[in-house]
Amino acid sequence: MSAIRVLLADDHDVVVRGLESTLESDDGIEVVGLAGNGEDALEQAARLAPDVIVMDIEMPGSNGIETTRTLRRDGSAVRIIIFSMYDNEEFIADARTAGANAYVLKTDNSAFLPNVIRSVMQGYEVFPPEKPNRPEGAGSQVLTPREIEILKLLISGLTSQKIADKLHRSVNTINNHRKNILKKLDCSRSTSLETRAVELGLIPPPRRLPPT
Repeated sequence: MSAIRVLLADDHDVVVRGLESTLESDDGIEVVGLAGNGEDALEQAARLAPDVIVMDIEMPGSNGIETTRTLRRDGSAVRIIIFSMYDNEEFIADARTAGANAYVLKTDNSAFLPNVIRSVMQGYEVFPPEKPNRPEGAGSQVLTPREIEILKLLISGLTSQKIADKLHRSVNTINNHRKNILKKLDCSRSTSLETRAVELGLIPPPRRLPPT
């Protein structure tokens, strides 16, 4: 039986080389190409005809989900595994809707990946189980998971533009989320967000340095 041909798409060289080493140690898998962005992945997919693409979400240019949509729109039947650091239900749902066959977290043991590759080749889908709706504090019942994520990024000091770039959303979308967050938390100014978020248990209190 011929080896499963895999294309790796990730802009982090250390991650790519680590994955390549892990997969090449498996006799049933052959890494046929390495891509550093979505456009490169599309070109190599057309030229190399891999069986499986293991692809990050956050890449320069076309991100992993957009690249997946393009492949499916073009009629490609290649199996696509999104390999991401984001344990985010919205990203997982977007990946599934775009046509991915699996969503694997980078925090998981990479030795698990060959099994996922074989599973998708056999026609299975592999996605993280849905999380139960357990409250994480009073605020988690007020804000959606996406709003909590954006709140934390706002408190960290990121601008709407930088948050939009990080989450692959438009600035208008982020600004709308921001308005909703301020309204739901009853904050008249962004500077009060951190205090309100601490009160609702959304973030831990800031660490204070001991007096000198």
